[in-house]
Amino acid sequence: MTQSPTGDGLARLLLDSTGEGIYGVDLDGNCTFANPASVRLLGFDSDADLLGRQMHELAHHTRPDGSAYPIEECRIYQAFRRGEGVHVDDEVMWRRDGTNFPAEYWSFPLEQDGAPIGSVLTFVDISERRRAERRLRDSEERVRLLLDSTGEGIYGVDLDGNCTFANPACVQLLGFDDDTDLLGRNMHELVHHTRGNGQPYPVEECQIYRAFRRGEGVHVDDEVMWRRDGTSFPAEYWSYPMKRDGDVEGSVLTFIDITERKHLEAKLRIEHDRAERLLLNVLPAEIARQLKEHPGRTIAEEFERVSVVFADLVGFTPLAARLGPEHAVELLNEIFTAFDRLADRHEVEKIKTLGDGYMAVAGVPIGHPGHDHCASAADMALGMRSWIAEQSVREGWNMRLRVGLNCGPVVGAIIGSTKFMYDVWGDTVNVAARMESHSEPGRIQVTRKVWDHLKDDYVLEPRGEIEIKGKGKLNTWFLESAAR
Repeated sequence: MTQSPTGDGLARLLLDSTGEGIYGVDLDGNCTFANPASVRLLGFDSDADLLGRQMHELAHHTRPDGSAYPIEECRIYQAFRRGEGVHVDDEVMWRRDGTNFPAEYWSFPLEQDGAPIGSVLTFVDISERRRAERRLRDSEERVRLLLDSTGEGIYGVDLDGNCTFANPACVQLLGFDDDTDLLGRNMHELVHHTRGNGQPYPVEECQIYRAFRRGEGVHVDDEVMWRRDGTSFPAEYWSYPMKRDGDVEGSVLTFIDITERKHLEAKLRIEHDRAERLLLNVLPAEIARQLKEHPGRTIAEEFERVSVVFADLVGFTPLAARLGPEHAVELLNEIFTAFDRLADRHEVEKIKTLGDGYMAVAGVPIGHPGHDHCASAADMALGMRSWIAEQSVREGWNMRLRVGLNCGPVVGAIIGSTKFMYDVWGDTVNVAARMESHSEPGRIQVTRKVWDHLKDDYVLEPRGEIEIKGKGKLNTWFLESAAR
């Protein structure tokens, strides 16, 4: 069995191997040591540029918004001032050249003989995400201090996969009592033996061991770790090789329990799906697709062959006054939900509701092969009228539906930049609205264009000429039913 690194050698291996910046400060905030990653991340040439210097004034003097960061408010120093660890991910560290980077850091107290002697800071540049795992340093005592201070689970394995060290967080996360329960034991067999789906995880496929088998770092966030009691938790881990004189001697694994993150991701997925459904409730599916694929782009299109349906509930206003606001809204929702179902059935697109009015179109935003937009609109109108008539009798509503129908070209577009609405407009829409307002309760009034489309397959009753505002006299018909 390969001898495990210990003491100063392990400390040096840890300090030189980690990608996180680690430095220590005494009770005056002066640097007592700095690892190479810390020197590099802060833009210095060697640790000699940092040792003995006040680190807050050197690298932590200013907040992200550019305001001064008083040393007495510095959260890093809470570690020894309050005797508690600090984890921060919303501040910046400043480089030698005056630039800064967003940083996540952990500051934990150092004690000797029960008295505070300073703190140790571990930090990462989170503009490139967390890299590597912490490696600890100095003497055997300092290694233990560092290992005892971090909240991430950290353990080392030799080339046989047997545990060489484990910090308290590792012991706690895995549900053991002491690191002696782990030392010398094969960590794959102990805590990584089974995949998240319950299938065995062959050790030869274990990604943790790639760190020393291939001499490369590994980052995984889709596996689980197993506790002593047989339960598991989703884990994110980093495994990196440990080297001595260029030879790989094993690897160091840093892992965290990402249960809360997974819960958050699941909530975000639910919210995303909910947003998708809401978007589809507000916009036609094709328009929603275009909006997602081309955010910020104006979506407007001309359609040559479209049928427009306007419907109004005659008698709803006095009924609503008798019912009261809450029941009136419930009734209106019941009616419009029924109309929505009819729209889906006849491939008609609901555009909007206007009080107790309802507007829909057939033929936009996309037409379907062989789809007769005018027939779909007619069937929709007949279905709406029939449903209202039947329900009115059954429920005693004393309501009838007045409908107008026209066909021709329209323009369809997204209106608004924050509260989106898909709308259509043009002369065809205006005339359809006039058909509804000049129709009679319980009847569906249509224009000559609609009559031309439907005359062979539907029963239409001539109404004759009527005066339409802005259009003069127009011949109109009442749509009665589909041809028998």
